[in-house]
Amino acid sequence: MATSKDPIKTSDIFVGDNNAPITLTIFIDYESVACANANVVFNQLLEAYSGKVRINFRHFPLSNKHQNAMKAAEAAVAAAQEGLFPQMHNILFANRKKLGRISLQSYAKQVGTTNKGFLDQVINGVYAWQGA
Repeated sequence: MATSKDPIKTSDIFVGDNNAPITLTIFIDYESVACANANVVFNQLLEAYSGKVRINFRHFPLSNKHQNAMKAAEAAVAAAQEGLFPQMHNILFANRKKLGRISLQSYAKQVGTTNKGFLDQVINGVYAWQGA
């Protein structure tokens, strides 16, 4: 498990079977309607082709249009540090209209994070990255 000193890169976060023969790389924005709709399809793919496909969700927040998308993406990466990326990813899409920092803390608790510094780390950019 990574620590805040060596966060898991988004390129290393997968949903689905790590041994699946097919890997899809998808670029997402948690405030995007199109991405939220596509996420429903991606979840269906993962279920229908269990063991055959895995998805690498890369973050591509359109910050000029979506004010909270970047911090939501960082919150997803923060949850990934505890193996909770899929849960956080789905709750963020389910609540895409409510992604303020306090809401992110609430979602982190809902998915089971135990990191007491979660919100401070997200606010301070611990899980920020350069590029996707």
